[in-house]
Amino acid sequence: MDNIEKIYLICAVIEFASLAFIFVRLIMSREAFFKSHISLIGASLLTILIYSFFIFSRTYQKAMLFDGLYFICTDWLCLSMLTFIVFYCKVNVESKIIWKIATCLCAIDSISLFINNWTRHSFDLSAIQIANEHIYWLCEFKWPHYLHLAWCYTMIAISSALLIYNTIKSPWAYKRNFAMILAAFLLLVFVNAVCYSQNLPIDFSVFCYPLLAMFTCYYTVYKVPRRVLGNALKLVNESVNDATLYFDVKDKCVYKNSKAKQLFSKDGKFDEQKAVQILRKARENHADSKNLSRECFMINGEELQFEVEAEEISNEKECLGSYLKLTDKTEETQKYLTQKFFATHDELTGLYNREHFFVLCDDRIENDVGTEFLMISTNILQFKLLNELFGEEIGNEVLVNIAIAAQTFFIDDSIIGRINDDKFCCLVQAKFFNESSLEEITQAAQDVIKDSMHKVNLRIGICHVRGIEEKAQTLYDKTQLVIKKDANNYSQNYAWYDSNLMDELFREHQITSDFESSLEQGRIQMYLQPFVDITGKTSGGEALARWDHKHYGIIMPDDFIPILERAGLMHKLDTYIWRQAAKTLADWQSKKNLNLQISVNVSSKDMFYIDIPKEFEKLLKEFKFNPRNLKIEFTEEGITNDKKNAGAIFERLKAFGFEIGIDDFGHGHSSLNMLKDINADILKMDMVLLQQDKNPERSEIILNFISQVSHALGMRLISEGVENSKQLEMLKNLGCDYYQGFLFSHPLAVDDFEKKYFEDNAIKI
Repeated sequence: MDNIEKIYLICAVIEFASLAFIFVRLIMSREAFFKSHISLIGASLLTILIYSFFIFSRTYQKAMLFDGLYFICTDWLCLSMLTFIVFYCKVNVESKIIWKIATCLCAIDSISLFINNWTRHSFDLSAIQIANEHIYWLCEFKWPHYLHLAWCYTMIAISSALLIYNTIKSPWAYKRNFAMILAAFLLLVFVNAVCYSQNLPIDFSVFCYPLLAMFTCYYTVYKVPRRVLGNALKLVNESVNDATLYFDVKDKCVYKNSKAKQLFSKDGKFDEQKAVQILRKARENHADSKNLSRECFMINGEELQFEVEAEEISNEKECLGSYLKLTDKTEETQKYLTQKFFATHDELTGLYNREHFFVLCDDRIENDVGTEFLMISTNILQFKLLNELFGEEIGNEVLVNIAIAAQTFFIDDSIIGRINDDKFCCLVQAKFFNESSLEEITQAAQDVIKDSMHKVNLRIGICHVRGIEEKAQTLYDKTQLVIKKDANNYSQNYAWYDSNLMDELFREHQITSDFESSLEQGRIQMYLQPFVDITGKTSGGEALARWDHKHYGIIMPDDFIPILERAGLMHKLDTYIWRQAAKTLADWQSKKNLNLQISVNVSSKDMFYIDIPKEFEKLLKEFKFNPRNLKIEFTEEGITNDKKNAGAIFERLKAFGFEIGIDDFGHGHSSLNMLKDINADILKMDMVLLQQDKNPERSEIILNFISQVSHALGMRLISEGVENSKQLEMLKNLGCDYYQGFLFSHPLAVDDFEKKYFEDNAIKI
């Protein structure tokens, strides 16, 4: 065996062993892509094996046999390569006839080459001797053999075309996947063509077949996926906001994305020692089943917080390394802290919110037993109106000023909160309280709005904390109650709570709670106070209400009417009395008492709740009484509040036949101006004009003037509150038409009124 054969044999054994190993691995693989290499590796393995037999053949017959088999192997090797390229390039060959034709052509060529052993129509061999008398075989091609070559190069050309096409058309990241296979493929073709053209005794291009197969297998099975995966991982790791680092088994950093480089940068260099330190700390936390650790980094002067996660990377057998991931939690942490803050604080002022304020106050009162505390709260009267006039931004500025002032003057350990809207509250030690600070807080609120016509009306309520049994919510309610109670006191802007106020408020609450049930039970009754004319004849009575309360007994109107007005219930009492009056008039009419009249009152706020003319129209239709016997009296205050609407109501009522009276004349501040625009039938003077204690002469002049004005305007004049004969005599001299007061009678129940005046309706005066 000469040196050439030894070299060939060594190369052949190495390639054969390598191919055999790869072939077995592919056979054992379950991956479809791996199996696509089997035919290519198998054909290469068989090709080099057959050619090796040819090289070491010493007889002509053996040489002819193995050389023919070698050419047959090249057919199937080219077909295997074409099959792989089609699969690798993902060419969709729907028709199986193409593969059948290709297989048939390979089979025909193989038969032709095999028959050549006897016919010698394709090629022939001639022996040559080189040094040491070693025999080599030279191949002499005949024209049919070029058909074999043409078919092989046709398959090679198709494979090359597919690779060229995919190299051109593929995205830039994938061009290399096809270009490398194409380059190796063209190199094989070139070497093979050179060997063919030179007609060398040993065709060394045969080594290119297994090399191509192995390169293809390595590049497509390992290199390309790893490179694509590496590029994909790099793109992913660079695109995410997390800092990611990968370490080998010795904790040496083998990869880091740009975010990680930025975090672990020290003096412009990557600080691997710090990264490894955090990695090991995170692994310990993970091993101890602790929460993920947090790390802070200073970047561009800003402190950033990261959540650290570490995990080992391993397969089924061994550890391959570790990865470290740092997730930026700065925004999330800040958001959490902000949400946590505003869960207990007011967003506008930064003070404690309602719920947290009460909790803190309850804790302070309960824990500091020996300390005397005050609860102080504020309320801005008509704050919504301020917002409407000056805008919400100015309103917010007022609130912020109050908060700042409260924090300035209630220092030490005071607890300050914004309860809602314009209401603030503070728990302060009594020894630190100074009433002058309340004035400062009020001034801070008023400084925002410079308009002297619309000052901020800040009211403050103060309450002593009597013991740990009192809850902050209750104390706050007490301070707001005193603010509400003292709302019309303009002499000072703060008031102190006392226990009598609670009793009064409880009574008011009891009255409003029992009102409607008392109406249904008939505990509120209509009383009549007679009014007489100048001859002493009783003309009728004014309808008044008396309440026989189940707890408080008889309640007079002065005690419950203001309460009902504040509660918005007065219109229900009025409509109830109107109905009783209409029913009574209908009853009197049926008893032939046609001249007695009843006057009823209309509250100043009734027109805001009900359609007054419509209510009286319904009563008129239901009870069918003479409308002239029901006098409807409006207070001067109700008329002056909305003269235009009042005038329209008067006209509608007069159209039904009712007479209209003006009650409490002389009590308001624009009486004469009101008379100019209002067409009424009766004018009732307020009893205050009869009180002549200090200036009787002046009072008489005013009464005389009112009498003259009323008669000049065609109105009858009634004076209420007549209590003695001196007053009566004066009113007669002034020309008053009707009189009403205790001089004649106290208010009577309807039954008592009927007994007294049905038979003798004259009063001696």
